[in-house]
Amino acid sequence: MTTPNTDDDKLTKSAENMEKSAFDDVLSPKVDKGFFAEEGEDPPPKKPLIKRIRKKIKTALKTKFLRRVLFFGTLSASIIIVLGYLWLCLATERALRNNTVSLLENLQTQGFIVSYDSIDSTYYPFSSGIYVNNLSVTAPTFLGGWKWEMGKVAVSTYPVISDELLINAKGMQKISLPKDDYSLQFITKDIAFKIISNPEQGMSSFVGTLDYSMALAPQNIRSSAVLASVSFAVKKKSLGTYDFSFVLDDLQFPNEHKKLIVVDDAALSGYINAFETRDTIKDTLLDWQKSDGSISLQKIRIDWDDFQMQGDANITLDANMQPVVAGIARMKGFLDFVSMLVDYGIAPKKEANIVKIVYEQGAKSTEKAFRTLFSIQHNKLYIGYLPLLKLPDLPLKEIALTPSEEEDEEEGEENEDEAKENPKK
Repeated sequence: MTTPNTDDDKLTKSAENMEKSAFDDVLSPKVDKGFFAEEGEDPPPKKPLIKRIRKKIKTALKTKFLRRVLFFGTLSASIIIVLGYLWLCLATERALRNNTVSLLENLQTQGFIVSYDSIDSTYYPFSSGIYVNNLSVTAPTFLGGWKWEMGKVAVSTYPVISDELLINAKGMQKISLPKDDYSLQFITKDIAFKIISNPEQGMSSFVGTLDYSMALAPQNIRSSAVLASVSFAVKKKSLGTYDFSFVLDDLQFPNEHKKLIVVDDAALSGYINAFETRDTIKDTLLDWQKSDGSISLQKIRIDWDDFQMQGDANITLDANMQPVVAGIARMKGFLDFVSMLVDYGIAPKKEANIVKIVYEQGAKSTEKAFRTLFSIQHNKLYIGYLPLLKLPDLPLKEIALTPSEEEDEEEGEENEDEAKENPKK
């Protein structure tokens, strides 16, 4: 019988205890007890700040007095806010009514004829607005003399965003051109204008849209025409410079002798420079013409049946306030388009045939778009150097006449009338 070696057993147990202690430290490391913690005690855990605040609020709300104070305080604040907002809406509506009347009176000083029956409140819940009932606007002769009968028009704004003005009209609309004894009646889903301005800089942007309109048998169209949408936007870029864009989508109208004409898409965009508003429209246009103002069309796009066009151009006004245009176009279906202008009586047959003969070789290619220069000079449209058709005079010509020239022109018209009445003289 052998006796165990006690020293060796002690060393073995000591090694096992050290190994076990190290293994326990890895699995469950010791937590720092803190600077003020006593030896062998963990520091008390701290509750999050939000939980402590919630606990205090719950404790305070347990009393009936504090609950009543909170209820009546919230109710009083809500009533004050609602009454304050209603007062703001009424004040904004009063200012809107005065500004609308001033705008209509200003149009009359510019030569427009404006008439309406009454102005009523719209009682919109979250904005201030008015109705202008049976509104009718007739433009001066130098702007074409057109007349637009708009019916009931809503004018509204938001009390907080006082620099934003919204104008809406719906239903039956009528536009008349007295010169050609032409009138167009159409029903529209919505006509909307959005004007953003401020007292210091004036109008900073203007956006107009017309959604889904159907014409009711105008005099030169034997059945109705349909237009999906039109939008026009102007935005002030810098002093005297305005960006603009125009988009027309899905215009369909029949012709007396041809199939239904469909303009799938038409758009243009660019900018106007050297344009500053003056007291009257005439002074504004004359100042722009004398300042060599111009319009830069950076993007022109037309998709009309088989005719497609893309291009750009520059426009200015001559001394007679007539447009002078120079541009470049890339077109497909050009020869068919010229023939269509002849069929519709827009272009004379002789000039159209010359244009087709000269450009027949290049325009027949269907692989790539036909590229050519175009211009408008002296109210004539030129394709390259060849005249294609004559354009009507813009009514702006009236602005360019000085008082003495107007008198001379009136005397000349009177002499012509006398000569017609008395041919023997």
